[in-house]
Amino acid sequence: MSTTDQGMKTGEAGKTFEEGIQRLELLVRQLERGELTLEQSLACFEEGIGLVKQCQSQLDRTAEQIQILTGEKQEQA
Repeated sequence: MSTTDQGMKTGEAGKTFEEGIQRLELLVRQLERGELTLEQSLACFEEGIGLVKQCQSQLDRTAEQIQILTGEKQEQA
């Protein structure tokens, strides 16, 4: 796998999109159970916000690559 391919599959924290989503799902389940302290809940929430931003960034980059590959970006200009 090339460096470019690896960079497209992982975010800044080194997680793939799928790993980020799995971690988000775990954090949500923990928060929904209501068994965490306020401090733990805040830490989970903070981590979750970071993961959402990372996953959204990965989706945005992927959408841009698809537009480039299909030539849609050039036609819109």
